[in-house]
Amino acid sequence: MNIDINKLKYILNMQLFETVRLIENVLQDSEDDPHYSAVTATNIVKCYIEIMQGLGEKLEFNDVESFFEKTGFTKQDYLLFEEKRIKESKDYCGEQY
Repeated sequence: MNIDINKLKYILNMQLFETVRLIENVLQDSEDDPHYSAVTATNIVKCYIEIMQGLGEKLEFNDVESFFEKTGFTKQDYLLFEEKRIKESKDYCGEQY
């Protein structure tokens, strides 16, 4: 099976826009009854970085924290997000990258 790398990159880049929305939702989500997953958002960003670097792409970020910085989130946003991710990760079912 031949994969068109340009189409793969297109899909990955479009997913990244949705991931920014997911992060925004995580940050605004209820502490007591959350509906959005910080672990999932982290997984997506980490997988994106690994795949794009594997395809030889140079990125402006190389981890979740620098992704936050490059997409306009504040340091406080990142710290809140990490707090939510750590709390959620204790009960998260599935892969955590």
